[in-house]
Amino acid sequence: MCLLNVAGFCSNSRRLLKLTKEILQEIQASLTTSFFEEYPQYRLLERQIDELNTPDLYERLALYEKMRNMLLELLSTLIHGQNSD
Repeated sequence: MCLLNVAGFCSNSRRLLKLTKEILQEIQASLTTSFFEEYPQYRLLERQIDELNTPDLYERLALYEKMRNMLLELLSTLIHGQNSD
């Protein structure tokens, strides 16, 4: 999933409450891969990105991963909550 999509879901998370279980599951499936899994052509760069050499990029990718994982947790909660209805 694109970095912008993750940021979009985070900035408009209330919209997730209005979506069906099926759509939430589709979103969840699209969030299961990390940036470097989604874009394997950049996999070689992953080892070059660290706090010392590229601190800004490292921090942004770490934030993206944190946001992606938090969204996965939220989606899981929403999907399981809809199952109990």
